[in-house]
Formats: sequence, C-alpha cells, structure tokens
Amino acid sequence: MRVTTRYLPIRIGILLTALGATVPSMAVPQEAHGVISGYVVSDAGRPVKYATVQLYMTSSNSGKYPHNVLTGKDGSFRFEHLPPGTYRVSAYRAGYVQSTQTGEPPLEVTLEEGQEITDVEVTLMRGGVITGRVLDEDGDPIVNTQVIAWRRSENGYYQQMNQARTDDRGVYRIYGLPPGDYVISSQIPFRWSRHASYGMTYFPGVVSRKQAEILSITAGSEITGIDISLQPDRGAKIVGRVTLAGSKQPLSGLRVTLYGENLSLSATTKSDGSYTFAGLPKGTFHLHINPTQKNVVPVQKRVTIESLKTVRLDIQLEEGGQISGALELIGGRSVPDPQQLTINARLAPLDARQPLLVGTRTAHINPDGTFTIGGLPSARVQLTVHAPNNRYFLKAITRGERQLAQPSLVIESGQHLSDIHLILSDEVGEVRGYIPSVEDATQSYHVVLVPADESRWRDYAAYRHAWSHGERPAVLRGVPVGRYLLFALDGTVGFGGEAFIRAHLSQAVEV
Repeated sequence: MRVTTRYLPIRIGILLTALGATVPSMAVPQEAHGVISGYVVSDAGRPVKYATVQLYMTSSNSGKYPHNVLTGKDGSFRFEHLPPGTYRVSAYRAGYVQSTQTGEPPLEVTLEEGQEITDVEVTLMRGGVITGRVLDEDGDPIVNTQVIAWRRSENGYYQQMNQARTDDRGVYRIYGLPPGDYVISSQIPFRWSRHASYGMTYFPGVVSRKQAEILSITAGSEITGIDISLQPDRGAKIVGRVTLAGSKQPLSGLRVTLYGENLSLSATTKSDGSYTFAGLPKGTFHLHINPTQKNVVPVQKRVTIESLKTVRLDIQLEEGGQISGALELIGGRSVPDPQQLTINARLAPLDARQPLLVGTRTAHINPDGTFTIGGLPSARVQLTVHAPNNRYFLKAITRGERQLAQPSLVIESGQHLSDIHLILSDEVGEVRGYIPSVEDATQSYHVVLVPADESRWRDYAAYRHAWSHGERPAVLRGVPVGRYLLFALDGTVGFGGEAFIRAHLSQAVEV
C-alpha cells in the first residue's frame, strides 16, 4: 500500500485569504486567564443549589462555548480560563422557570483580558404547577398518556410550554411554568386495547380550544383538580392483503407501517398475506411496506379515511431486481474482513417519465466477500463502497471478464444481474494540514478535497471532508491516488458542491 502525506499550511492560508478570510502566517495560541463567577438565587432571595449554569460566548463563532457548571450548596458557580469577549449567562433547575423564559433581556457580561468578574447574580423564578387526572369514558385512569400545557401569548396564539405523562393513577403534574394564561389538553391517537382513538380534549372536557377553561398561573402557584375526561371515537379500519404481482402468491411476515398525524402503527402480514389496522380516526395516512428479507420492491400508498368505516386496500408487490457478485482487491486478492464494508445501491429513474426514486438499498455481504442486493425497482443503479477510515476505494466494476465503462448499472424489476465484481484499491494516501491563525486560536475551518476531473464533480462519494481547529490539523484519509482540488473555508461559509467549485475554481489549491 502506498501512502502519501502532504503538509499544506501556507497554501491553505493563501486560499482562505482569497475567499475573504484574514489568515496570518502562523498560530500562537495563548492561555486565557479570565474568570466569571457569581451566585444563582431564587426570586425569594435564597441560594439555588445544584442549578445548571450555562455560559455562552456571543462574540465568537468558535464553537468552544457554551460551557455548563453546577452550582454548589450555597448557589455559587465559577468559570475559569476564559478568553476576553462578551458572554451570555443563563441558569436552569427543575421546578424553576428557565431564565430565558421570563421575558427579561438576557444577562450579558463583557470580560477583558485577564479580568475576574465575581458579582454575577442569576435569579430563578419558582415555576407554577398544574396537576390533575386523565380518565376514560368509564371514569377509569388512563396510564402513561401525555398532557400538555399551552400558554397564551399577547397576540392570542398558544405555545406549548411544558408537558407530563400520567402515572398508574392517571395523575399528571406539570411544573416549572412561567406566569401566564394556560389551557390543558390530552389525547390518545390510537388505543389498541379498546380499538378506539381519543381525540384532542381540553379541560374541562371540550374539543375546541376556544371553549377551554383558562387557567392563570403566577410565580410559585399551584392549581389542582384539573381533571380531563376523554371520550372515544370508535375508529375506522384499514384491511387488505399483500400478494406477489402476477402469481397472486400471498406474502407473509412482511411489516406494514401506517403513518399519520400523531400516529405511527405497524402490523405483520399473516400466512394469507392479510393485515389489519383498527381504531383509526379520520384523516390521510401513508402506508409503507419495505421488505428486507424478500426480493420484492418496496411500496408506499396514500389512503384517506373520510368516515369511521372499513377501508380495503389490497397491495400487489413486484418482484424486485437483484444484483449479486463479489468484492476483491486489485490483482485478484481477497478483501480482509469484507463484512466491515458497506455496499450501497443508489437509485435513479431510467427516464423522465418514471417517478422519482429516492433512497438507497444496502447489500448483504457474506464472510467470503460475496454480496447480494435485492428488492430493486427498474432503475439506474450506482454502486458505492464504504470502508472504515476510507482504507479502500472502488477502482472498477466488472461483469464476467468485461469492465463496465459506466459506474452505473441498468436493471429491470425481476431481473438478476450476477457475476458483478467490485474491484477495490488500497492505494490510498493522506492529506494533512492546518490553518495558521493568531487572531483566533480557537477558529474552526472546513477543508474539502474534490477530484480535479470535472466529470466527477457530482460524484459526492469521492469528496473528502475534515476540520482544522486551532493547532489541530485537518486530516483527510483514504484519498485515492490522483489529482485533486483543495478548498478551505471558515465555519461561516457553506460548501455548495458543483456550483461552489465552479464559482471558486481559481482559488483552489491543486494537490
């Protein structure tokens, strides 16, 4: 294996200057000595022990902060080794209102070089409490259901603040609420044991938020007895059978998933291919079958329930295409530990008339390096191989004795492409470098390596990414032998793929 290492501090610095960043010629990080300390107290003036205090540096995008510390028994906290800058201080403890939720302006502190600030005081307000029970239509407790407190804003809109779940008695307790006007709601989108759904219900048992009773919370207040009685909606059903297209053979053991607003259910097809979903509310749902053990094409259907009756949805799945073959290294060598690798099949439509295909299929790899990818629709398939630490890359694809000119394969539903060999190379190198800077020793930079060949600018699997942070170098491993363009960006600039490459081509460093 041939390994090449390049150190590029000067050339990367030139590139960053061209992109608008100021990059001095060398990095001289200095240890910071600033200190911010103080106390967290309650609105009654008492120390708040074991509160979480967060310090966020607003004058830097370095990512070094926020930092968190816990207060001591006397409510004290202390942050050390801080560089100069402006910091935002906030605190939180269960049962209190977060200092960021009070509506007061954030507490900010400006720290000079080596300065020690010791008089910072953060005040936490004791939160309000709303408690009660959630009961079903028979007056029995509903266990482990969610209850939400909605706070009304000045413009009349409601914002979800805190929530809680009921215990075995159906009791809930929502705490830490800032002062304001609230309504309380609960619902159960699907209840399997009763085959019934419980729609959104507001205290004192109404379905409209406008009819809900307003509960006014002040600092530290507690409102009890807010009981909600849920009434069931006898739900609709979706039933059907899943069979293989053409032969009508029932497909058993498939997982069928149903998604909707506040609802996610699954069922398994029986020996005759049948499935059932019961207790469903009105609405639009997406039914998804993604078989992993059978060679059939996944499918997604949209179904709308307009009345609480039974909807029948029979589904025929097409037999999937299949690709099989083996992994090997250049020269016919076997791949050590092939099951540590991942083979993905990226799908693309055969023509513009075909529905857009999204997603990938992953191969099953055997210990001897042979692999199989099943359940493929009619599509253009691009095979990619990922190895830990990028120690291999896909050099060529062959079928039999013939090397394929294109990196993609065309497959039809039900077709089996066999004897596909993925030829890997271990001739990879490494690019290592850092971004010299004295203005901000904690600044992070994004380093991107892309193929110099313009025809590969859309081959995102060939890109290599790394980050340089202060004196920590950027390391790009598993780079195939070849010519590349190197881009380095500060943390505020996004890399936009092919469009970005064309716009900044003159500023790239050739490697």
